[in-house]
Amino acid sequence: MKRIAGFVVIIFILWTLLPFAYADDKEVYKEGIKYLEAENNDLAFLKFNHIVEIYINSKYRDEALFRVGEYYFNSKNFIQAKRRLKEHKGSYAESIYKDKVEVLLKEIELFELKREADKFYDKRAWEAALSLYEKVLSLDKDNSAVQKKINTCKKSRAYETSKLLVQKGDALLQEKQFEKASKLYSQALKADSSNNSAKEKLSECEERISLQKEQEEQTRAFILEQKEKGLVEYNGKWVTLEEYMEEKEATEKAKEKQLEEYKKRRYSDSTNYEEICLYAKAAVLSNLKSPSTANFSVCDKNTVSQKTIGEYEVFGYVDANNPMGGQMRSDWYVVLKVDLLNKYVLKDIDINTYE
Repeated sequence: MKRIAGFVVIIFILWTLLPFAYADDKEVYKEGIKYLEAENNDLAFLKFNHIVEIYINSKYRDEALFRVGEYYFNSKNFIQAKRRLKEHKGSYAESIYKDKVEVLLKEIELFELKREADKFYDKRAWEAALSLYEKVLSLDKDNSAVQKKINTCKKSRAYETSKLLVQKGDALLQEKQFEKASKLYSQALKADSSNNSAKEKLSECEERISLQKEQEEQTRAFILEQKEKGLVEYNGKWVTLEEYMEEKEATEKAKEKQLEEYKKRRYSDSTNYEEICLYAKAAVLSNLKSPSTANFSVCDKNTVSQKTIGEYEVFGYVDANNPMGGQMRSDWYVVLKVDLLNKYVLKDIDINTYE
């Protein structure tokens, strides 16, 4: 029984393959047409594809190549359909199927455009989606579904554009830049006339601008009136010329007094007696024969006095060896002043030595 079954399978395979092995292109073509008329599209495809692949120079290859592309198209295999149909277009420019090829290629183009547009649509990339949908509609003018999506894209784009413009306008409104904010709200309404927020805020801006202009006009009129009276503005008030001169002079004197007091505070408050003593001792040491043997008397705020603003007197004594090795005492007096860099510099020094 198994042998009989195996034999049947072999016979079937041979029956299927023999036509491909021995049949000529005409026979294969006739079989393809027969299957096509019987609506057995899969077997028809095999026959036509055999002609396309094997019988390159066959007179039946024109139709066979079209049928293969058509089969792929009907099977939604648009990549292969496009490849075969473009091959047909390039190889058989005068074919009786050329118009049908163009129709199918156009359908594939529409499919690809719509698929790409749908991707952008799903991502809410309205501008990109709109551009592609409009191309689709230019090729398929009666496509109501695409027209509906175009309308949605336009509406959504307008809504989001308007919303963004309102947000920018709000920032300017917070800064009281009413003119600039007003322009943005107007643009928002132009993009989406149903944006109630833009309407309300535009109205608010217009009121603020009107009030602002009214206040500016009142201010200008008031200033003109004061000037006609011979008054001048000084420190936020309007005064006569004599009052202006008096107040200005008083203000200048007050500033000078404040500056003088500041200088006094600066030098007195920042007095560093220890630092002054160090500078004074350094000046004395530079005048001694044996500075390494020097032993200074106490130097502190009791031996430092302010001579004038920025000048200090320092006095004391120092014991140090003379060149012969004997110890001597010297009274010293130093005057230091503060320079522009707020550093102490030597102005005067006097040293009196005795045994």
